[in-house]
Amino acid sequence: RAFSYKDIRGLCYHYLEGLTWVMRYYYEGCQSWGWFYPHHYAPMPKEMSALLTADDYLQVGLDMDPGQPYRPLEQLLSVLPPHSKALLPTPLHRLYSESSPIKHYYPTDFGLDSNFKSTPWESIALIPFIDEKVLKKAISDAKVFDNLTKPEQHRNRRYGANYIYHYSPSLDPSHPQYDELKKKDDDDVDGKHDNGSGGVVVKATLKGLPDITHPVSVERVWDYPPNDTRFVGRPVAGSPLCVAGFPYLRVIKNIKISLTHARVNVFGRDSKKPSLVIALPGLNKKLTHRRLAEFFLGPRTCVVNWPYLVEARVVRVMDQYTIWTREKQRQQQYEEDDEEELQDQKRNKRKKRINVISTPKTSKQSSLFVRKMYEMKHDWLSKKAVDIDGSFVPKSSSSSSSSSSTSDMLLFEVQVFHKMQRQPDTGRILKTFKRETVVVPAVSVMTKMPVIDSRFIEQDRPDFYQEFPKGQDIVYLRNSIKTKSKKSKISTTEQIYGAYGKVVSHVVRDMQQQEQHEEKKKEKPPKGKKRGLRLKLRPIRKPTINIRKIILSSEPRYFPAHKVASSLNISTYVLSMVTSSVIVKPMFTDLGLNLKSSKYKKMVPGYTRLSPQGRWEYSLFAIQVVFAYRKKFPLLFLGLHKKRSSGAFLEAKDLVKKKDVEGYQIAGGQPQELLDQQVKAMASWLKTQKCHSLLAYPASTKALAKNTLHTLTNLFNQQQKQNKKQQQQEEETEGFGSGSSSSSSFDCVVDESWRDALYRATPKTPYTPTGTHFALGDRVLFLRNDQGVSVGSTGVVVGIHRIELQQQQGNSNHSDTKSKQTSGGSGLNIDVLMERKQISGTNLHGNCPNGYGKTVAHWCLLNLDRTPKVLKQEQGRRRTATATATATATAT
Repeated sequence: RAFSYKDIRGLCYHYLEGLTWVMRYYYEGCQSWGWFYPHHYAPMPKEMSALLTADDYLQVGLDMDPGQPYRPLEQLLSVLPPHSKALLPTPLHRLYSESSPIKHYYPTDFGLDSNFKSTPWESIALIPFIDEKVLKKAISDAKVFDNLTKPEQHRNRRYGANYIYHYSPSLDPSHPQYDELKKKDDDDVDGKHDNGSGGVVVKATLKGLPDITHPVSVERVWDYPPNDTRFVGRPVAGSPLCVAGFPYLRVIKNIKISLTHARVNVFGRDSKKPSLVIALPGLNKKLTHRRLAEFFLGPRTCVVNWPYLVEARVVRVMDQYTIWTREKQRQQQYEEDDEEELQDQKRNKRKKRINVISTPKTSKQSSLFVRKMYEMKHDWLSKKAVDIDGSFVPKSSSSSSSSSSTSDMLLFEVQVFHKMQRQPDTGRILKTFKRETVVVPAVSVMTKMPVIDSRFIEQDRPDFYQEFPKGQDIVYLRNSIKTKSKKSKISTTEQIYGAYGKVVSHVVRDMQQQEQHEEKKKEKPPKGKKRGLRLKLRPIRKPTINIRKIILSSEPRYFPAHKVASSLNISTYVLSMVTSSVIVKPMFTDLGLNLKSSKYKKMVPGYTRLSPQGRWEYSLFAIQVVFAYRKKFPLLFLGLHKKRSSGAFLEAKDLVKKKDVEGYQIAGGQPQELLDQQVKAMASWLKTQKCHSLLAYPASTKALAKNTLHTLTNLFNQQQKQNKKQQQQEEETEGFGSGSSSSSSFDCVVDESWRDALYRATPKTPYTPTGTHFALGDRVLFLRNDQGVSVGSTGVVVGIHRIELQQQQGNSNHSDTKSKQTSGGSGLNIDVLMERKQISGTNLHGNCPNGYGKTVAHWCLLNLDRTPKVLKQEQGRRRTATATATATATAT
């Protein structure tokens, strides 16, 4: 229909109201609970500028009625269609009937405006808007809420009291100042709303969650701020105000923008209309390519990947005729030189001239450079609408942006920033760069970041007391400890390596007094003071079960494919097809067991695996499933055997005997119905098998079988029940978290010389002292609090997933790399079966009981079985084996 001036002006005004509502919602809170945009379409900006007056912008939103939010069931009545009424309580179903006064709000037949979209879900559904007053009147007249059950009435509450919980050190006996704070906490405001005290058990409100045996938090009612209170948005404490790399085009100055035909790729097709093209300024004509190479090949980094800025290090500089490199090429020497040169610059306060080596290019290398340059220009122009040599700048532009010849173009080969990494020997936090290189045009390279991100600043190791403040969680990394405490005797059932503890206080001791209890030395100890830490440590209790023995006895035995096929009296081809994917036409239903995938190199632990020789092997569980499948549906195996030579898809008619189809047709049925019933019956049978819900892992993954994980979980529960009384007494006495599986704690003093024996829990730059040395069955300890598991929790490695880094080669296409600056690491993801059930625990995709599994990166864990002494012994054995093999080969 034709829209009048009044209709279009109302459309514009309501759209302006929507903008106002959204802005105030984020800065002042909800202005109106009942407001909605009463149109299917948005106005054009041209109409808003022409039809709205200055008074409209000043008065918009002033007449909004705050109102009240819908009740939960009222909200569902506003959005659920008739086909979804089963989600609502039965008394509300009558509002969807033909006699309902709001039946017109739920049409079963309505129009769709595709609005130039290709799929139905992108279309605009032309359904009526619900009037709040009419909806509430219909609910009131029908009195449907009066017939709700008590649980349904509880579900329909608008809102109840809000509670906020604060950690209280006065309730945590493990806190260093517990005694002092407990005395001062008598008149605390939060204490009036205290719902937690030592020894009180808080029952879990949901099934599957453990009770809190020692709450250390206080509860306080939190009132929702009224609408007249202005909400001021602030960044979360500790977050950077402006993250480096934020896409902003003007970080490169003097860019030119023009509208021209550039055939920019839009949704897979070249644009036929003019596009807005950005032209980057050329290089400084006053600087030669050699001078630029000397500048960027120095001990400094640059910024690439404009406008998504990423830090990088230049390895090579090249133009059409020359390649410039540093004098020393080895990576280790390269980093050492950079550090020395930076130190010299700080001392001498002058820039040191970098020696570069220039290598002339051959004619073949020169022609390759020209081709690569043209490919790079085309990629930047078609994918980013960016002109890197000024070819598409209008002739009226300044001469500094004029087109450059290929001989003037310069390329940088760079290593992109990878992550921040802690140096194990010095404790410094340094930047690391990827080994793979990418090639970028020099005109897109910047000398420094426009905004400094505090997360990516290299730092020296902090002061001893700053690194370990009072109350800091720590993990002890030695097999022994020196202390006078009588409680510090470690029993044979405990180990001190990996012990979880806290810093109680900072101490300064006299050196001479400290060394009196040690062995007498010929030289007198030096006089002076020595700094140290008073720690409260709790050794880790060794498991009473032999985990590796249980794994060996529980893990299934695997058999090669030819032996399995022979025992089942089928061919290896049929065995391979049945245990993978079997597509049946014309339904295209998958009737395979999906225990492996040869194409994607995936397997199901406990059923299949790939041998080191690259051949598939099957366990007894897989053999039993295949045997049962063949016994239940033998025609599937016969059909696969017949289709082997042709390689065609299996058809549904191959799954039913011909006489059954003829008999069904004589009885008056359609043959296709019988085929559909057979396929559905086979699909339903597959869903009843235990292996149907298991996830397939890459063949490179090392994982234990589901049966082994359940066996370990049962043994862990038995062990916890045996030690439950003793652990409860220890927790009441010491106040350590329930996540720590350990025994009685003791106090000790550690000198600064033992600094490397302490691991600060949850460091900003993640790292683990054991590196990537993990094997199935290793006992591990969690080192971080931000993974949903408390520091000190223990578990067993049941899965190891290798993260393969994307290999990047130095070609022009990698100038579009989107490497992100992250503080996380890469390498391994570890599946851990925890010894105690955790709220954040998972079932590891159905392989273990819910709440006992957790998948984390390797740098979140400490391997308790691979102590420094064990790692050194393993390295020695590997060196001996290598030397023996070398000597044998030489003698041969």
